[in-house]
Amino acid sequence: MNYIIKNKIPYLIIAISVLSFNSIFAKITIINVKYKNSNKQTTLRVSQVGDVCFVSANELATKLNWNIVRNKELRKVVLYPEGKQVKLSGENPYIMIEEDVYQLPVEVKYIGGEIFIPLNYFIENLNERLYGEYIYDNNKRLLEINSDNYNLSGISIEEKKNGTLIRINASKKFNNLANWVLDSGWFYIQIIDGRVDTLNKANYPKLAKDGNISKINITQMEDLAQIAFRLRKKIDNHIITQDKDNDEIQISLTRKISKEEKSKISITNILKEQKKNWEINTIVLDAGHGGKDPGTIGVSRTAEKTVNLDIVKRLGALIEKNLKINVKYTRKTDKFIPLEERTKFANKVDGKLFISIHANSTGRRRTNAKGIEVYFLSPTRDKSSIEVAKRENKVVEKYEDATRYEKLKGNMLFAMMQSGFIKESEELASVLLDNSVRKTRTVKRGVKQGIFYVLIGASMPSVLVEVGYLNNRIEGSNLRKKSYRQKIAEGLYEGIKEFVKNSRREVAKVN
Repeated sequence: MNYIIKNKIPYLIIAISVLSFNSIFAKITIINVKYKNSNKQTTLRVSQVGDVCFVSANELATKLNWNIVRNKELRKVVLYPEGKQVKLSGENPYIMIEEDVYQLPVEVKYIGGEIFIPLNYFIENLNERLYGEYIYDNNKRLLEINSDNYNLSGISIEEKKNGTLIRINASKKFNNLANWVLDSGWFYIQIIDGRVDTLNKANYPKLAKDGNISKINITQMEDLAQIAFRLRKKIDNHIITQDKDNDEIQISLTRKISKEEKSKISITNILKEQKKNWEINTIVLDAGHGGKDPGTIGVSRTAEKTVNLDIVKRLGALIEKNLKINVKYTRKTDKFIPLEERTKFANKVDGKLFISIHANSTGRRRTNAKGIEVYFLSPTRDKSSIEVAKRENKVVEKYEDATRYEKLKGNMLFAMMQSGFIKESEELASVLLDNSVRKTRTVKRGVKQGIFYVLIGASMPSVLVEVGYLNNRIEGSNLRKKSYRQKIAEGLYEGIKEFVKNSRREVAKVN
């Protein structure tokens, strides 16, 4: 008898699974999905269980045009609505949106190899993190999506004799337009703060069979929209401008043309528009470390975070008073800010320069090393520069989730290629160093290169300034004095003034 019961257990489990599967789908209904201020609509098949509507993760992703990654072995799925990453697991009430964990009142179901999501509770939590507004009304069987927040709405392509003209409809002015061309034939443009409705097929134009563009991929990320164009033929040059009247983004992909054809094209007006986009009107100042991260500690127990913040405030006051340029601060108080959030902030406020202030250390208790050095983002083989970068990057191991920076580390060169400001960053570093050393009469340690996490991702010239050694007895003592920190601020201010003056001179050349 025991043997018979034992062998019936698998069949009992199967029977229970079948009953559960049938109960989930006992009442299948249709939910309408509509978009505010639009004729777009679709439907979702859901199963009503009490007050909860369960929907297949696969169907939800397909109908709303979200990317989805499945792992049947682990009973997990990852959804990407509006560029956000959402992780769900079968038979688990917890979901993860980006780095935050949310608990649903009802657990996610896993039946027949499919993940089923409690739609009403899922939308409620998702709504807190999305730019778009998702409203679910269980009584009306309606999921309403507010698409008013999209600021990019369609692409048109014109083939010209000398190349291709791409027009992207926009409803606002974008100051940060990163772009690059890969050897594989893809042309990329990233529009910081751009929001594009990937579900609206009108955003994907019909491509000419004999045109240079064979494919378009639109990807919505958290902080930007990325549009990729697959090219049939190589291009020799590309120019990106934004119309001042209707905000339309225009991308000109050109090939080599004869001298006669060149004379017919007005390059001057295009260059003027580009120069206007990069007029230095906002400078972002970053006081290194802060909050639970004190930075290096000096011989007199001076915390680096305190020195950095004081110099930043003094520098900002000089810029605002004398240059009439808007200054934004990543922090103005003793607050901890993750490294990647600092350049994200700089991009968000349309910064034109990013300057991160730090104080140096050799890692030992005391040192004879002293002086100022300025870094820009670039690979290096210099051992001392590598050590400085390691010390500054160590914050992610101590106070952040280091795994968040693994992809960042793997894509450093790619991120640098996107920025396109290496030359300008080196020039900025040079004038900051010359003027600050002249003012403080300390040792000039040079302009150097390094891989600093805090500089990666800045869509503008960006540098990291090491203002002196806190573990040097004399220099550490100087850095504790307000008068010396004021001299550093004044020297850096003179450097910024020189860089801005040179920049305005370059703008004037095309006027």
